[in-house]
Amino acid sequence: MKANIIEELFYGNILPQETKSNVTSELKDKLRKMSETEDKLRGILSDETLQLFEEYVDKSNEFSCISSANSYITGFRHGSRFTYDAFIDE
Repeated sequence: MKANIIEELFYGNILPQETKSNVTSELKDKLRKMSETEDKLRGILSDETLQLFEEYVDKSNEFSCISSANSYITGFRHGSRFTYDAFIDE
């Protein structure tokens, strides 16, 4: 018997976070610019302000991770609702 997608997800055979996304040239350009700006900042900041900057970067990364997870969950729920509406007659 073929396992359904929910079982596959449950048993860890589907790992949404490992799904490859298309990194567009626009995204690559933005990442390059971010990296260049970070390098410039690291070169001019004192030890004390550099430590504060690194704390900011860590908190920003934590926020991005939580925000991405929330967006994923919201999208998943919307997709589930669309599927439900498509197959269940009122």
